[in-house]
Amino acid sequence: TNAMAQDAEQADEGKYEVITVTARKKNETLIEVPMNISAVGAAEIMDRNLVNTDDLFRTIAGGSFPQTGMHSELILRGLSGGNDSTPNTTSTFTDGVEFEFGDLFDVERVEVLRGPQGTLWGSNAIGGTVQVITKAPVMNEFEVIGSMQATQEKNGSGLATRANVAINMPLIEDKMALRVTGMSAFEPGKMLNTYSGRHNEDKQQYVRAQLLFNATDDLT
Repeated sequence: TNAMAQDAEQADEGKYEVITVTARKKNETLIEVPMNISAVGAAEIMDRNLVNTDDLFRTIAGGSFPQTGMHSELILRGLSGGNDSTPNTTSTFTDGVEFEFGDLFDVERVEVLRGPQGTLWGSNAIGGTVQVITKAPVMNEFEVIGSMQATQEKNGSGLATRANVAINMPLIEDKMALRVTGMSAFEPGKMLNTYSGRHNEDKQQYVRAQLLFNATDDLT
């Protein structure tokens, strides 16, 4: 009976992705954190084809992501806001830095903490805090991944495109690795300048790089 129970437990473990979160600024499994938190890992991001955090925010419990004109913002438990000079009620961190980063390509996980988070994550977090954790460099493994997306909107003025690429390069065996990620996107607008006959457009590009150096067993 014990052997059958262990086999069933191992089978169940193989079906699910184990997500480690850092909501309390230390590595813990999701069930160990005594707060209202949603975590979406890399596997789920890929399975659900989530392109950016806007796609994710529309599906989380206790949150909404309305858009008025060209402006949109996350609302958690009825409280909204972002990272700017005026006091707000929700904050967004990327790899521990208060910075709004929306692209989900090459992202390890996204943690959405609902409820007041000011004790650990500072001011402007009455409604909650979002953490985006990008993938760190991997030692002793060369990797190149990429994706491309094209969309056409009915009665739109053109084709929207998005291309992503990431490269992981080991530099020194078991000591140093570099990961570089880039994105380029183009989205045609809906507003027409009747004088020039041109539509507005939105272009976005970014490149981010992470260098991981294991100096000693205790220093990274």
